[in-house]
Amino acid sequence: MVFRGDAEARMISDLQIETVHEEKDLGLIITSKLCWSAHISEKCQKASKVFHMIRRNTSRMVNITTKLNIYKSMILPITMYASPCWVANKGDSAKLESIQRRVTKWVLNCTNELTYIERLKKLNLLPTTFYKQLMDLLTLSKIVNDKYNFDWRDHVNIIENADSRTRGHGLSRVFLLKRPRTTLYKDNFWYRVPYLVNQLPARIDFFNHVGLKARIIDLLWRHFNAKYNIDDKCTWYLTCDCSIKNC
Repeated sequence: MVFRGDAEARMISDLQIETVHEEKDLGLIITSKLCWSAHISEKCQKASKVFHMIRRNTSRMVNITTKLNIYKSMILPITMYASPCWVANKGDSAKLESIQRRVTKWVLNCTNELTYIERLKKLNLLPTTFYKQLMDLLTLSKIVNDKYNFDWRDHVNIIENADSRTRGHGLSRVFLLKRPRTTLYKDNFWYRVPYLVNQLPARIDFFNHVGLKARIIDLLWRHFNAKYNIDDKCTWYLTCDCSIKNC
């Protein structure tokens, strides 16, 4: 697979190496353009098949809590598989959300009595775009707290935040980021997630991993109740820089 330049034939000894534009590795479909639509479509199709199988074999008498646990344990892990590795555009995000929209109707045994937002509130369930941001933030937190055995400082640096001292807001420490010049760089985990961290309010205290998940979930629910609109992509994110997300 060639990510840049011409896909010229390559040889090892007398054997020609096949050039491909798409390859599946460890469950991730990677393309030569680093576009994740193929991966997301494949996961949505798999999740849809699993959902239909579950719906056919589950009695309507099963209670809401059990159905919700089935979704969280058997369907959501499929759609959100390795979510920190990939970025979903507006169309891909809509595909992911459509799976959850259908599931919430099944869980509550309703058709159109409740809107999707009302169903999410009733089930205490975040939109998939919010869940992905939660996973991104928690993954980065584990990385900077040295839960994984590699040197993350080769990818990103942390500095003191002057604004937190002089203006009394923002995190006390932030990530030092280079100015992005390409869309691929903006979508890269090492820019995308640290950029999001830098926009978090001080009360999140990102670099204190104790209780971090609860603080982020509380922030996501506050954002959901105040701003979330299924028809407005900018409200799908805690912070939306339209120059970065191309809203």
